Amino acid sequence: MVEEFQAWQYKQYGLHALFEGNVKTALLYFNKALKLDPSLVEVIYNRGNLYSILKMSDKAISDYDLAIKLDPQHYKAYICRGITYLEQKQNAEAAIADFTKAIEVDSNKIQAYVNRANAYSYLNDYNTALKDLSTAIDIAPDRSDSYLNRGYIWVRTGDYRAAVADFSQAIALNPDFAIVYLNRGNAYKKLAQTQAALNDYAAVIHLDKTNPKNVVAAHIYRGEILESLGKLAAAFSEYDRAIELCPNEHFLQHKRGALLCQFGQLSSALEHYNRAISLDRKCMYCYAGRAWVRKNLGDISGAIADWSQVIEQNPENVLAYIERGELYFQSNRLRAAKADYTKAILLEPDEPHFYVIRAEVNLSLNYLVAALKDCDRAIEIAPDFARANFIRTLVKLRSKKIGTAVSNANRSATLLKAKGNLEK
Repeated sequence: MVEEFQAWQYKQYGLHALFEGNVKTALLYFNKALKLDPSLVEVIYNRGNLYSILKMSDKAISDYDLAIKLDPQHYKAYICRGITYLEQKQNAEAAIADFTKAIEVDSNKIQAYVNRANAYSYLNDYNTALKDLSTAIDIAPDRSDSYLNRGYIWVRTGDYRAAVADFSQAIALNPDFAIVYLNRGNAYKKLAQTQAALNDYAAVIHLDKTNPKNVVAAHIYRGEILESLGKLAAAFSEYDRAIELCPNEHFLQHKRGALLCQFGQLSSALEHYNRAISLDRKCMYCYAGRAWVRKNLGDISGAIADWSQVIEQNPENVLAYIERGELYFQSNRLRAAKADYTKAILLEPDEPHFYVIRAEVNLSLNYLVAALKDCDRAIEIAPDFARANFIRTLVKLRSKKIGTAVSNANRSATLLKAKGNLEK
């Protein structure tokens, strides 16, 4: 009797510690309680929750297993085990089985339907996910989180109007639900309803005092919309506010650098790209942005080094080979340029422009047969490609084949005239 009372006390201490967020203390008390009475189902279940919080999924599942063995009707254990399977084990099938079992125990528990919908969504089975969420809403139409989750699914299916409707209902039920404004703003953005999106992002900034990531995201999205509207100063201000909140986020430094480029402030942009790369040495788009700035500041070798970093991280980045090839060409490193253009062709063999720029390099190297072959291939892909005919003219002139050169020149001129480019 004394041991039972002590076990009960340890259980209460553990639950209180868990409520206060003292995970390690709660775990200590739960272990003491179970040492005195190993059959305390609620303690086993809650210890499983603690292990789940600590990302100790195997121990969490083991406790949920034991709780279910002791009480096969413990729907909470099924739900929590299912969540652990989904979030930590990435096992959606096992999660669905547990959520289904929880529904069999109590068909009115909307938490089981909402979580099963998440599992179906993980498997890209959006129709079944929508059915589960609709059931949850039918059971409890005043739960804003069900509308939020269904809105997520509508977004994944591309039905942004339906998403806006559900997010709006979630807001009607809970006007201070900041994350819903963020998601509705994104849906409005997809629907090109820019003012509505801006208003929702402003609501996030006003309402969400506890999650700076949401506020930073809202500033970024506002900045992107304002930038697309040509309101660069206002966009700049939004990015600045985001950086104030999150100064060590490389993406924000990149954003600010890109916007400074539009203002023509390349030296300042370079500073932000340098900062971005110092924060994340593997940020490809940061290297690409800095390469563009360095190129325009006349630092060709620096730009080449940046494109090389992009290629090192993604050897199939066609743009990087084209850009680096152009820089090599400008530096009169013709063989290096040809190698990069050849790599681009191997990656995208049906792009006529790539053959033409390699033809120009071959012409500069006086590889006339290779240059002619590249022009022929470009014309084969795109018969009306004026520049391919023009480069072919130069090759023929270099080869002293005047008659064919005149024919190609006429063809090139005809194509350019048709496009209204009389000056060329």
